[in-house]
Amino acid sequence: MSHIKAMKKVALSSIIAASCYSSASLAAPCSAPQWSETTQYKTGDLVTYQGVEFEAKYWVIGAAPNYKNEWDSWKYLGACEDPQNPGPAPHPFTLTAATADLSAGATLFNGFIQLKNGKASWNFEAPADGNYTVSLLVRSPQGEKRNKFFVGSQVFEFTSTDKDDEWVTIGNVTLTAGAKIAGVDGGNGSWGYIDVVGIDIVLAGSPTPTPTPTPTPTPTPTPTPTPTPTPTPTPTPTPTPTPTPTPTPTPTPTPTPTPTPTPTPTPTPTPTPTPTPTPTPTPTPTPTPTPDDVQYFTWNQQSSLVNTRHYEPNEWMEIMSPVSSVTWTVDVPVAAEYRVMVDYAAAHGPRRNTLSIDGSGSQVTFTSKDRAFFTRNVSFDMGSHTIAVEALQGDDGWMNIYGLQVEMVGGLTISTPQNFSDLPSGSDIAVAFTKIGEGAVTYSVNGGATELYTGESPLVIPTSGDGLYDISLGMVGLSTKENRRVQVGELTGPVFVDTAGSQFALGNQPFYFNGSNQYYLMYKPEAMAEDFFKRAASVGLNVVRTWMFCNSTGTHDGVCINRKVGDTFILSKDPADRTAEEQALIDRSFELFDNYVALAEQYNIRLVLSLADHWDYFGNIQTYGGYGSASGREQFKAFITNLVNHYNTRTGKRYNEDPTIMMWELANEPRMSGGVETFKTWVDDIAGHLALVAPNQLVSIGMESSFGAAEQVDSYANLRYVNDNPNVDAISAHLYPTWWNMTDAQTLGNFDQLAALGRELNKPTYIGEFSWPVNTLRGADGRDVIQNYGPSSDQSAVTAWVTQTLAQRAQYFSAWYAKAWENRDAIGGMLGWQLSGLEWGNGGEIGTQWGSGPYGEYSGGWAGNHDGFQYYCVLNASEYSIAGVGAPGSNKEGGIIHLDLHEPVCDIIKQYSDLYKGLNVKP
Repeated sequence: MSHIKAMKKVALSSIIAASCYSSASLAAPCSAPQWSETTQYKTGDLVTYQGVEFEAKYWVIGAAPNYKNEWDSWKYLGACEDPQNPGPAPHPFTLTAATADLSAGATLFNGFIQLKNGKASWNFEAPADGNYTVSLLVRSPQGEKRNKFFVGSQVFEFTSTDKDDEWVTIGNVTLTAGAKIAGVDGGNGSWGYIDVVGIDIVLAGSPTPTPTPTPTPTPTPTPTPTPTPTPTPTPTPTPTPTPTPTPTPTPTPTPTPTPTPTPTPTPTPTPTPTPTPTPTPTPTPTPTPTPDDVQYFTWNQQSSLVNTRHYEPNEWMEIMSPVSSVTWTVDVPVAAEYRVMVDYAAAHGPRRNTLSIDGSGSQVTFTSKDRAFFTRNVSFDMGSHTIAVEALQGDDGWMNIYGLQVEMVGGLTISTPQNFSDLPSGSDIAVAFTKIGEGAVTYSVNGGATELYTGESPLVIPTSGDGLYDISLGMVGLSTKENRRVQVGELTGPVFVDTAGSQFALGNQPFYFNGSNQYYLMYKPEAMAEDFFKRAASVGLNVVRTWMFCNSTGTHDGVCINRKVGDTFILSKDPADRTAEEQALIDRSFELFDNYVALAEQYNIRLVLSLADHWDYFGNIQTYGGYGSASGREQFKAFITNLVNHYNTRTGKRYNEDPTIMMWELANEPRMSGGVETFKTWVDDIAGHLALVAPNQLVSIGMESSFGAAEQVDSYANLRYVNDNPNVDAISAHLYPTWWNMTDAQTLGNFDQLAALGRELNKPTYIGEFSWPVNTLRGADGRDVIQNYGPSSDQSAVTAWVTQTLAQRAQYFSAWYAKAWENRDAIGGMLGWQLSGLEWGNGGEIGTQWGSGPYGEYSGGWAGNHDGFQYYCVLNASEYSIAGVGAPGSNKEGGIIHLDLHEPVCDIIKQYSDLYKGLNVKP
């Protein structure tokens, strides 16, 4: 799939470009030569590009001028009359809005199509075989939008940015004569929400043969990172030299109670040695290997697309800051795991820059002053991939790049059994596999000890009774594993959500989830909780994350389950030692907890429950003495024991016996800033205790997993270290790019790193929180503009602002969901922050800042968007008449909630709820 903001690859026949055309008179004729993507330009060189003259700011090759980007390599000089780019040519093929076939989510209005998340298509006759130019006339009233244009069997992504008429031109579209269908798709991963006026189709000439992409020293332009359905990179610890020391991993996880097989004795194999990379001065592609010699495949490539200072004679490049990059296009001959090695030197000291693979970037610290390799293992599908080292906004830049080496590590696939297969009682399990490379096969069953296998396929695993068998197959030298869950015979007893390799599972089928946070369930009135669960069910959510704790010194709407009094916590006290007031706090807290657990069961929604907080809103870890306090950990564990053994009178089950409770999080966003070893001791202690008192439910740490964005100690290596624990079942991550100053590419890169971490540790991952604030708008230059409006602000100004920011939120939600979906082998679910609903009284006086009226009575309005991250989905059309909020608070939307502007996000939530539920069946 092509995209207008992606690089124009030399070997591709379809080049997409978006340009704005005006009827206004142009200036004098253009005098500078036309820009060429293969010319090396020097500082001061003049070019003409799309009717505009530019001057090179420094040496640049392959990067097309972009007058909208102030950090571009080219200086904008002004418009000129360019006969080579007069705009789309007229042609009899004009497909008007009135003649389009429209799906749901697309409507005809005043002569144009309002495309939300639907599809507009046209039938037409191509008169002859040939290359056609297709021009779409579109508008983007809500700002930048990415959508798909299709014609025949070809699909192209395009970006439109202009609120007024804008021509998007797609050239060199090869069609055969005859009936065709063309159209614009605003769903299926597109952002939608554009106006489509019509399409012009021009026969440009006879077809041009498309060459096969191969490694080539011809420079190609730098891609702008965008969400793409490309294979997921798999970061691994870097061999020497390495930028970050890798902590020593914990011992191998012990087996679960599920039956385990008798291991097959095998000789110990010798791991395949890792070759020492040596950069070469010129690209030297090795011929495509045969299956017999593919494990020896290596490919060196130093020819690159350079958007930075280039030192002759091609010995090295220097990336600067901001914005500069070095990009390679590599073609791999077979799907496998590859070792990507960047040849660099950070002569001025450690430099933090972005490594992007197929458009997804992650910040990397390059540490060596001398020439060295930074190494990362990546799983690639067969075909073409891009690898770039970039200095983006927030990066350090200023380091030398000498080249790139890519070599195959190996590959392993399982052909049978299929995942989630059923076998008759008494069956053994025969695992048929194919491997690339010389490393021995490794396997484990139900989390037991890892065994070596050097025999031929299939590997036969004996069983020891009916039940579920989780088989994990790996290969010496590979960082990832192949997993299979198989059911032998029949299952008995209640079914809890558990894990099967890097996936969540429910019995013998996958369990994917789409959900929301809502922390207020633990202290708001019962009716408010019921309103929330109705709303969650209406958009298809099947998991909710909320709090089940309070250890502060005060109360919240009259409750706090483990209030701190002096040096003690009330739930940890012997009941005989509690005061009547303390017992009343506990009883009322459990009434609210029991209520929301019962509601979750009623609406078939599973729960992820946090047991504490790093932040001091309802008490925090520091209230217990901090992560390093042994006595504090004992107090925390006493709270957990009393909590999970509570008997819920509404469900008839103890919390630790209830399958509705899917997972416990040790805390909300616990951090390693006090020391990695101190933190790991805390994790090991608390996770181990939960495994004892709630053995049937999953455990997650509940971390942000920002991969260095929130704080540097939150690195991939440290996250691997603390999550590599047999009592930690799943890995959480949160996503707040505005708070953490992340670029769009880095944000998408965090999804890839999370998935890679899950694959490496063979555990499922999930996004536990994510959102985009209504008070923030990101500009085309990547910079965020913040407007902190409140209840007393001018409503017209607030509405104008929120119209833009909520549209941008929908764009980001769409891109983030698409990226999680791309990594669904390891990212099992998404939990947004957060679906909100109507407000019931908290006992505070109406008219005061935080008062919403008599306790338990409907306030007449919505719970306010006080943090700016809420979203609102109506249950029915009548709710649109409710505009106000229960309590003004710090509502970032002024005095109202803009229900219509929240619709696009609700549509995206519903779409992915359906998609995820569609995966929850046997393959």
